[in-house]
Amino acid sequence: MTAVRDGEARERAAAPALEPERPAHRPGVDRPGVDELLVESVRLARQGLGVDHASLLLLDAERRLVPKVSIAREDDHVLWARFRAMPPLGLDAIPVADAALTTRVMVIDDVASSDVIPPNWLSAFAVKSAAIAPLVVDGRLRGALIVDHTTAPHVFTEAEVRLLDAMAGPLRHLLRVADTVEASYRRDRLLDDVVNAAGALNAARTPYGVLQTGMEAALAILGAASCSVNVVRDDGDLETVCSRGLRQPEPGRHAAATLAGPLRAALAALGDGPRLLADDGLSPVPRPEARVVLPLPARRRAFLLVGLSPGAEPEPERLDLAAALCVQAAAAYDRVCDGARLARRVQYLETLHALMEDAAQPLDLQVVLERLAPAVRSGVGGELIDAFLCDAGAARAFAASTPPPRLAAQVRAWRREPEPGPVTLGDLVVVPMLVQGAVDGVLRVRPAEPLDDDALHLLLAVAAGIGGLVARAQLRKRVAETERDLAVAAERERVGRDLHDTLGQQLFALRMELEGIAATAGDPAVAARLRDAVGTVSRATGELRQAINALSFLEHPKRGLVGSLRALVRELRESSGIDVDLRVTGAARAGGPADEALFRVAHEALTNVARHSGATSARVTLRFAAQRTTLVVRDDGRGLPEQAGTGQHLHFGLRTMQRRVAELGGGLDVANAAPSGVRVHAWVPVP
Repeated sequence: MTAVRDGEARERAAAPALEPERPAHRPGVDRPGVDELLVESVRLARQGLGVDHASLLLLDAERRLVPKVSIAREDDHVLWARFRAMPPLGLDAIPVADAALTTRVMVIDDVASSDVIPPNWLSAFAVKSAAIAPLVVDGRLRGALIVDHTTAPHVFTEAEVRLLDAMAGPLRHLLRVADTVEASYRRDRLLDDVVNAAGALNAARTPYGVLQTGMEAALAILGAASCSVNVVRDDGDLETVCSRGLRQPEPGRHAAATLAGPLRAALAALGDGPRLLADDGLSPVPRPEARVVLPLPARRRAFLLVGLSPGAEPEPERLDLAAALCVQAAAAYDRVCDGARLARRVQYLETLHALMEDAAQPLDLQVVLERLAPAVRSGVGGELIDAFLCDAGAARAFAASTPPPRLAAQVRAWRREPEPGPVTLGDLVVVPMLVQGAVDGVLRVRPAEPLDDDALHLLLAVAAGIGGLVARAQLRKRVAETERDLAVAAERERVGRDLHDTLGQQLFALRMELEGIAATAGDPAVAARLRDAVGTVSRATGELRQAINALSFLEHPKRGLVGSLRALVRELRESSGIDVDLRVTGAARAGGPADEALFRVAHEALTNVARHSGATSARVTLRFAAQRTTLVVRDDGRGLPEQAGTGQHLHFGLRTMQRRVAELGGGLDVANAAPSGVRVHAWVPVP
């Protein structure tokens, strides 16, 4: 039916392969390779039967045979172009061909006298005889392989008919493969849509954004033109939250009495899965398109109403994927709503934090309530009325009052309960201020509407925050007293450091000089007097060291080794800007000389880190084991000079500490760490 030269190169160029409906290919599947095999099969059919032409026509969705491939004995570009431009052959218009194209080969010895070939094809191509092999795949007609003679009529023999049917076998198989490949393409595109929709749902940050994304996903997966998100209210009415598509209901409320029976039945069984409706009952005019109800299992009874084309019915796989995506959309919706509630919590918790940070002096409790009021109003929909403090001293410090008799009775009742919670007294909600499990005060709130459990828990957190603020203010006085003690200790530290860095170094240099002169003195009397002077300097150095030892270390606090190290680390971090952290493993024991010694080792090591190392970070590790307690201080600074970390080359302070832990049966090692910095390792046995 067209002419293409029977040369290998030209045939490949002149007979193009089939093009997929969409250009996307699944990785690992060679769709163009299938098309090339179709061309080769047509070529072999022409050569094997010795006909003038062999052509492949494929059936489209409208039951028309569309020209696809033709191989000719001779090259004729005009006829090839005419073949490609021919309109499809509609089988409905050719009843004879439609009836014959089942499973057997149709032979037309004289085309001119046959009703199978349409007149426009007869006028376009000089065909005398033809044989048509139907391509039936899985019981469905997919196309036809046509061979013809154009020079003279030809009577096809039984052997030629069997050979033609055999030649059509590979084409049937290749079309089955092409169907499988195309189905795989469609499945992959569908999965891509699902994956993209899931990513968009996870990225949505507002409830409305989640609903919009869910609608778009349903439209893409089901191939629909319209969609709406609807919520069943407590009174049974239907509220359309948002919609997409010209035939969708506008956002608003629809009375339950006006809904059609099928939709009411579907709403009553939202948890049973998707439902297909002929009409949704939201319009006075029946709609021709089908409607799919997809449950949206959020905390509220919600669903998607998706409109399909008239007569369309979704594939089960697509319907299942759409239903699964609705589950994910509901989870994303709940997540976003939870995030909004969490943001409100963070708002007033940040307010509490700011109050605690700003409270350099005890605040007026009324000022605290005024600053918290906007956050509580937006978070729980209530007004802060007042607060009372149980401790009279705290109440005086905060310009507040102690609870009146009725609230005092409630406080006593709370203290008898294992888990005290808010109670309602009149039109007010009374909330206990719980600080470390104890009731330290009372907070009163006037709610605008009944509060749910979440709001009550939030109010408990607010009351606890106010109680914590009060407790912090009470601690400030004790902290101020401690700071005065620390200031005295810091001055002693400074004096000790100055003695060590000035007088101590000078005495050491003087001793070395006197020893050198004594060793070279020729007069024995002079040498003896010089040695006496060296002894005097040595005794002075020893006394100086004792004085430095008494001054240069803070007295070990009574709060224990772990608490002292935490304070030391915090102080160094704040004063030097070095990132210092403390890690403790094991169960701490009662303090004693070992704790004092380890604390002083940590103090000296961290002091050296701050002064000499140039480090940006350091770590203090304290391990309590059954046999020993170990302390490791490590920094990332420049490290020690060669020979500076061993023996008598140790820094004076660490040498002193080495002696202290040795007296307790322990030890201390100082060495450069890899790749940089210094590692101070001290340990003492457990008595």
